Amino acid sequence: MKYIGKYFRHVFNPLHVYCRLCDFGLRRPTAIRICSAYEQLLFNRF
Repeated sequence: MKYIGKYFRHVFNPLHVYCRLCDFGLRRPTAIRICSAYEQLLFNRF
């Protein structure tokens, strides 16, 4: 069960999200803005 927690921490890490957004074809500045907002609004609260 502890591996699931580590997996979710990795997958929802803002840097990982940024990389996946770039892989999906978003431009870097757009991906940076999305991840910055994601980190401030969601990730840092948990």
